[in-house]
Amino acid sequence: MKEANYCPHCYPAYANHKQEKIDSMLDFYFAAPLGRAFTTIFPQALFRRTGKVILRAVLSFSQFIQHAQLTDVLDRSQLNNGILVIWDEAKRRGLEIFNITFGNKHTQHFILRWKGKTYHFDRSPIYLVTEKCHHYDDARKYDDKSVFKKLLLHHHLPCPQGDVFFSAKKAFDYGLKLGFPLVVKPAVSSFSRHVSFNIQSETELRKAIEVVKQVNCRVVVEQYIPGDVHRVTLLDKTIVASTKRQAASIVGDGVSTIERLIDEKNNHPWRGEPKQLDCTLHKVEINSHLQQFLAKQGVNLKTKLKKDQRIFLSNKINNGNGADVTNVTADIHPENKKLFLKIHQILNVPLSGIDFICQDVSIPWQQQSFAVIENNSLPYIDAHHYPSVGEPINVAEKVWEFVLSAL
Repeated sequence: MKEANYCPHCYPAYANHKQEKIDSMLDFYFAAPLGRAFTTIFPQALFRRTGKVILRAVLSFSQFIQHAQLTDVLDRSQLNNGILVIWDEAKRRGLEIFNITFGNKHTQHFILRWKGKTYHFDRSPIYLVTEKCHHYDDARKYDDKSVFKKLLLHHHLPCPQGDVFFSAKKAFDYGLKLGFPLVVKPAVSSFSRHVSFNIQSETELRKAIEVVKQVNCRVVVEQYIPGDVHRVTLLDKTIVASTKRQAASIVGDGVSTIERLIDEKNNHPWRGEPKQLDCTLHKVEINSHLQQFLAKQGVNLKTKLKKDQRIFLSNKINNGNGADVTNVTADIHPENKKLFLKIHQILNVPLSGIDFICQDVSIPWQQQSFAVIENNSLPYIDAHHYPSVGEPINVAEKVWEFVLSAL
């Protein structure tokens, strides 16, 4: 796809607005209500087992007509690093694990053979624990930002004041009542797509709501909390790792041009090409998007930055735009650890990736601007394996230890 066809609110991901809007409508009006009805009428354990039986039947039928195959060798370019770190750790342990392929295409479905039994899972084996240990809640419902926010508010936990709206007018009126600065985002999204930060005026608010409505029928409007975006990953009753994620930036040395500093940044051995699946960190792509962003800051690729002068290369804090990921696990203040563990306990799930905003994770949350913003039922643990700053943490190892002990 040509660069000009990218949506600036999706970049560097490909835009599929029409399909996303339809999916959000179907989920809001049909899938979510039906799911709640089924889990109310039928025991959760029965609901999960039924889904598992259907999956096995589909896979068996596919294998019968020779469309699906099992392989223990991956074409790594087809799968993202969040899946690959799980696969690599399984292979390191000598586990009997297979990927299900259709033709030459890998899927996100896997088969594990362990102690004489066969297990099917999608993307992560953590779901096997949820299926076996029926006291856990279904974490996927908390991926909806509005559902998670209501949970936080109910338990009086720190989160931005806000609400979710189907009506653009109601979202706008609520934003004016709440007061600037604001954040506007889709009810369900990832990678900061179609999210607007630090909204300061009525014009910006109207535009931000329009941007969300391009991809989702529901709009979240909430307070803007200054600080850096962090992720803490919890497994069972333990904090296993935490990162700070910042938008891609460079710092001047008084001699080098911006273009040269970007080249040096891109030389990090773990940074892959833009849109490359089998890597966590990505290079900063020099293109018209970047040049326009630099121009807004009054600089260009040939500008020589002063010593210690910092220039940001994107307003999106995601890895696809070359974000920097710092391991801050050892810096978490005990008060903050208590807060994260409390949230994880309330969620009642085996694995959670909690995103929060703060100035400094080593300072108690009560003493700074601090807000929990979302939960991820299947967090991308590869960020802990491949930080741009700090030592890596093998979270996949801990996931497999937990899963195998439960099976």
